[in-house]
Amino acid sequence: MTQLSPIQEVHVQLARDYKMMLEWLQDWDTQVEAVKRENLIAFCQLTIDRILNWELPVDKMWRWVWFVQWSLITLWIIETDEERDRTRPIFHETYERSWITPPKTKEI
Repeated sequence: MTQLSPIQEVHVQLARDYKMMLEWLQDWDTQVEAVKRENLIAFCQLTIDRILNWELPVDKMWRWVWFVQWSLITLWIIETDEERDRTRPIFHETYERSWITPPKTKEI
């Protein structure tokens, strides 16, 4: 199988991180079907599998990981600032490995 691009690798890493986080939170759940714990775990695994099998275009890969991230933020499982601080260096390294200049950041 062809090696994944750095952008694909980082999305697999994030989907695995979120899946592991959700698996660890065994006492948590919500009544909203789309973001129920078991559905988010399954969606993370589907995202990982589809990326590893080259079945997701870049825009969809990003949207799928973002949906899980957004769900975790809106459900108060992770905080926006903390997650940004955690993932920004990961993405900047990925950009550099892909010969892309990391975007300038603006604190708001």
